[in-house]
Amino acid sequence: MKSKNRGIKMSQLVDRWGIGTVFAFLIIKLLQGAKRIFPPKEDGWRRAARAYISLEHHKFGLGFFGIRPAGEIEASPGDAAEALARRLAEFLRGYPISYVTLDWGMFCVRLSHKKTCEVVLTAYAQDGSMEWLKPFLEPGSTPPPECENELLDLIRESYNDARGLPDLARPRRLRRKVAKGIRRLCRPANRRPAAAYADRILSSACVYVDSLPYENEFQDPEYVRMKPLGFSPLQFHIQCDFPANNANIWVYCNHAAEDGRAILDMMDDLIRQWGRSRPVLYPQSGYASKPVCCSSDGKKIWHVAMYFDFVPFFAERRRLTQAYGVDVPVIALLSWNVTGHPAFAKHRFSLPVEIPAAAGRETSLGFVYILPSKYRDGNAPEEGLLNYLAEFARLRDETKARRSASYEMLESFALLPPVFYKMTLALMPRAMAGFVGTMGLTVLNGAGYIVVTSCDSQPEAFISFGSLNLPSQDGGTVGAVSIKCRPEKIEFYANALREIFGEARATDN
Repeated sequence: MKSKNRGIKMSQLVDRWGIGTVFAFLIIKLLQGAKRIFPPKEDGWRRAARAYISLEHHKFGLGFFGIRPAGEIEASPGDAAEALARRLAEFLRGYPISYVTLDWGMFCVRLSHKKTCEVVLTAYAQDGSMEWLKPFLEPGSTPPPECENELLDLIRESYNDARGLPDLARPRRLRRKVAKGIRRLCRPANRRPAAAYADRILSSACVYVDSLPYENEFQDPEYVRMKPLGFSPLQFHIQCDFPANNANIWVYCNHAAEDGRAILDMMDDLIRQWGRSRPVLYPQSGYASKPVCCSSDGKKIWHVAMYFDFVPFFAERRRLTQAYGVDVPVIALLSWNVTGHPAFAKHRFSLPVEIPAAAGRETSLGFVYILPSKYRDGNAPEEGLLNYLAEFARLRDETKARRSASYEMLESFALLPPVFYKMTLALMPRAMAGFVGTMGLTVLNGAGYIVVTSCDSQPEAFISFGSLNLPSQDGGTVGAVSIKCRPEKIEFYANALREIFGEARATDN
């Protein structure tokens, strides 16, 4: 689709100019011209996501509580876990994300599609090594007749050999090890079906079943310690108490393959089909989870989840709407409140906007890149807020219509090879921050627990808000908040959010 956005002023993307920013701006202008002749074949957001948010610490996660895991099943924990994995595989066959596979390259991940949907039940030792795996393939699928157990052992051993490698290299090493082992294990006549069988297992969604932690169920697991095989975007960690038929389900997804809203809708369907085992009451305002490492090397990114009382926030939103007759989007007011704190005041923010499908293009994400502090006026604070709301609404509407400067930039970058994204971030980090900001903030209404994503192009932090009116254990309501950032900043930013939205304390875990 050829661009019709010749009148877009790309200079709107920049608040502060510098040498690097000027150089990056010239590249964007050149690409903007080239795009009129060679329109991109891939969505700009998806292409950027494959480079910037494809690794383990970039995954987003959602927690769902009080689910009936396996109908009326009564069995030993091992048999029940298999029944649960089988039931989950049947459920996933109705959703497109189950047929997406990840193809790992040196600089990014590419997306492919498969014709089958399977899951593999896995078990891990304390150190994260895989102890065993059991696949649940679609009906009619059969392994090579003489080497099924040997193939499963080969995959497990290859996984354990590669699990310490960097995220981009690990799946590729695993696949190579498996291919080499098949040549050693199988007779020539069986090598092709053995390779196809192994590939289906590697592309399966990994399911890990554990016991339910009644002492603190609102604590996300250390999922990065139990890495998936790596070729499915989905990973499940299910905590169960089968005698009580009660489960919490944690689902993690590679953001390069799918967005949070689609996974939330999928899991809402699962809850409707499977049912609830009990009412769910969320922690009272002020609760914070223990920090959890989300990166493979244990240093890059950590996560904390919190719950706060948002009744005052909604009262303020109603007051503004009634007093000024203006639209007050939740994400706009949240970002304004966040940047009123000194910890966040200097940061330029990236605020996601869902772009509807149009003119042969699929639903996508766009972004409002904005510096809220630019609109603050100490002498007229509400006038500053109203100016900010007006500017946010303008940028949001232009982005949804695919004619904003931010949308044009992402579409122009889609002309470039993946290595360009890595080079730009490495060589011009300040220029990138000048365009797309240093922090991200998003809202996923309907989510009761979020493990927010992170993005290499917003290196400082990423904040996500879920539902803001969840029933709490003290009889009131709370909202879910999630933040990912570097470990040395996690308490600093968590304390700042407490000062903004809740009590300056955290519940002991």
